[in-house]
Amino acid sequence: MKNVNPLHIIALLITLLLFLFFKLHQSHELFEQSRADFIETKKVALQLVELQSLYKNHARIKASLQKILHQPSLKDAKLSVEFSATTLKIRAKKMQREVLKSLMGKILNAPCNIKKLTIKRLSKTTVRLDMEIAL
Repeated sequence: MKNVNPLHIIALLITLLLFLFFKLHQSHELFEQSRADFIETKKVALQLVELQSLYKNHARIKASLQKILHQPSLKDAKLSVEFSATTLKIRAKKMQREVLKSLMGKILNAPCNIKKLTIKRLSKTTVRLDMEIAL
């Protein structure tokens, strides 16, 4: 049996060492990417929990909708408001467009789930509204 050249062993060890460093670097990059994904997922989960608590607080939603509906700018709109256990129905046979803009701006910014929204134009300045909001 012939003797193994020490230069071949050193070259093999250097090649093996370079390969291991390359794999370690790839693993480190993959770990950092996974870590960044985990942090982003954690942020999204916290936001989801905050939104769930905001939308599940039925008493607060009802109070905020009542506050919106008792605005002085809506007094002339003659809104028909019906509260039930699970929904709020708002109807107006005839209302001004500016009043509708004001109402929609406030309701769309409130934490509520609009189930049904129907707006029909009656003339250039008046509209009919039919809205159902889940409580």
